[in-house]
Amino acid sequence: MKIIKLHEFDKPEDIHVIPFLEFYCGDLVSTICYEAIPENHLEKRPDYYIHEIKAVVEVSEIYDEESNKRSAQWSKITQKLKQDIKNHPKLSHVKGLYLLDTPPVFKFRTNKNMIKKAADQIVEAVIAGQRTTVVFGVTFKIKRVSDKDNDIYFGTFSGGSIDPATTIHKNIFNKLGTANKQLSFVPKGKEVEKRILLLVNRYTFANRISEVIRGLSYAYQEILSYSNIEEVWFQNPTEHGAPTHVLLYTKEFLQQYDTKRLDLTKINAELFGAWFSSFESIGDEHKEKLFAGLRTFLKSKKPHQVFDDKLTREEMARLGLWLVDKERFDETVWLIDQFIDDPDPVEPEHYEGDPESNYHEKIIAGEDPHIITTVRGNLAWVIQKLALRKNYIIKALDYTKTLLRYKNLYAKLQAIIPLIEIAARRQWLEELNPQEYKEFHDVTFDLLRNYAKYPPIAKRLTHVFYYFQDLTTEEALEVLERLKITDESAPLFIYFGIFRQRHYKNQDGRDKKCFDPKRLKKNLEEIIKNNDDQYTNLRGSIAWNFWKLLSKNPDEFDAISPYISLFLEQPYRKNIYDDIARIIKEWIEKKPEKCTPWFEKLLSNIAIYVKTNKQEGRNIWLMPEKIINYIAYHHPEKLETLIEQLVDLWIEGSYIGNPKSLFESYKGIANAGLKKATRTRFKSLYSKMKNLNPRLVQVDWKEAKAEKKAELGRPFDLD
Repeated sequence: MKIIKLHEFDKPEDIHVIPFLEFYCGDLVSTICYEAIPENHLEKRPDYYIHEIKAVVEVSEIYDEESNKRSAQWSKITQKLKQDIKNHPKLSHVKGLYLLDTPPVFKFRTNKNMIKKAADQIVEAVIAGQRTTVVFGVTFKIKRVSDKDNDIYFGTFSGGSIDPATTIHKNIFNKLGTANKQLSFVPKGKEVEKRILLLVNRYTFANRISEVIRGLSYAYQEILSYSNIEEVWFQNPTEHGAPTHVLLYTKEFLQQYDTKRLDLTKINAELFGAWFSSFESIGDEHKEKLFAGLRTFLKSKKPHQVFDDKLTREEMARLGLWLVDKERFDETVWLIDQFIDDPDPVEPEHYEGDPESNYHEKIIAGEDPHIITTVRGNLAWVIQKLALRKNYIIKALDYTKTLLRYKNLYAKLQAIIPLIEIAARRQWLEELNPQEYKEFHDVTFDLLRNYAKYPPIAKRLTHVFYYFQDLTTEEALEVLERLKITDESAPLFIYFGIFRQRHYKNQDGRDKKCFDPKRLKKNLEEIIKNNDDQYTNLRGSIAWNFWKLLSKNPDEFDAISPYISLFLEQPYRKNIYDDIARIIKEWIEKKPEKCTPWFEKLLSNIAIYVKTNKQEGRNIWLMPEKIINYIAYHHPEKLETLIEQLVDLWIEGSYIGNPKSLFESYKGIANAGLKKATRTRFKSLYSKMKNLNPRLVQVDWKEAKAEKKAELGRPFDLD
């Protein structure tokens, strides 16, 4: 295409309008003539008139001088550092890819000598494995980000936040009002059929169109009133080659959107998708308009046929959460129907994206994605909300079964979210349609049998089976066997092993489901005794759940205590013994006949462990003061041995609580002879510790205070 400039002088905006005309008119005409409109201080005028398309064009730059200045300064310093590091003789010693996280603004002299010193210090710090290094007063955080490449690069992610949308809004708001006035001008003797505003990006952080649109959305009402701006285009310079151009909005689109009368055009669909996120964040009024727009565009097509961008479709699917909150359930059903067969996430064999985002493979590898993403992944949370309503629970089950049919494991993982809510309300299914209940039961056990081998799915399935308290013996054993790969199955082991036998009885006392508690009790005992490393977390979770259960339901102590004893028959495991110690501490006064021997066994097992694992002593952390003081008062004959064991652990690096409190516990002994002998032994043990650590806290060996308390009937305060 031939472009002819009709004005004789060089106008600064020519460098922007020429590539825009090549892009905009390339398929329309073979020759395009443009001319600058003479400026006039008496009235606002646009920059150009384009003859062949009868358009006036105003060119306006977006920039943030302060941000650009900071960015330029940062780039200048880091580029020089990067160059020196690249040529550094020790760079080959750097193993891995490292990020140097810098403040967004920093200064130091950039002469060759200073840059060399800084580069030397940075490389040495990385090789030495330092987490930070201070160069000429500037702190650089060092982060290893990959094992694959051996290099150092710079970034700035801390020390302040950048809000491009707000900055764009501040720098563009007045320009829009001015452009609206300028574009009202009609050159003499010319016809104007189009009025175009071309925004040229000069702002470092405006390269994401979504941020530009969000910035524009902050001025939505004003933009809507600008009758002379018919099209707004965004020109983004590229490092090499022609700049890119994106249509930000048309006046027609915004007017139709605002009145909920969008025409079914390709441009409207593209703009609707581009603006969806920004509009959705503004408020309910826009959610209403967005839903009306979806109704229009999805009359005869599926979302993925209209909107290419997956992230946009994710946000569209999430609109269902708002519909449910507004109790617009039939419209929620309509929305789910549109997105339930969306191709995102793709089936595993078709995945071509970043391996880090291949959540199907991550689940196979045992990693839990811990992220809500993809269209159907987000839709699952809408279905979950629908499942909370009795009249829609069967519909929610149907949708859940559809999600579960996909091969992608991430889709199945998210489908368990509504399944949990359905499980919590499965009685509704029985009431509404017994056949639906049977299907729900079958779907759940199919998941268990085929996919519980993947830990993330097993973990989430435990939350489904928390509500299956009426399982038969065989069903319960199968559930526990398949879910024991996740520590979140601990409550199931406890429930079926201890409490299930109390429930679901006939009038004659027999279990309606022919449940055999002995087999499940044995199952719980076997997992407690199983010292295989793969069940360490599960056993630890069982111990923690025992502690939590006793905190909430003290009456269950007698039911739980045999299993505490069983745990203490097993070798020391920190994650288990820590919770056993908490139970002993909280129950020593109420159940001393149980807790005292438990504490003796606990210390004995820890001592055995430390004796054979010398380096692990420092990882033992005990706070036994309350227990020791209670034993001093009630079982003083045991006190000396317990303190000796604690001192031995301390010597091996263990934390044993407050030595002052421990040694002064002898004052609680009522028998004068035993008290004196214990005091003598304690002083010897204390001296041994003092020799190893002269800064050890002083112990009060005087007895007058204790005797005074004894007169009051209690030699010490247990609290």
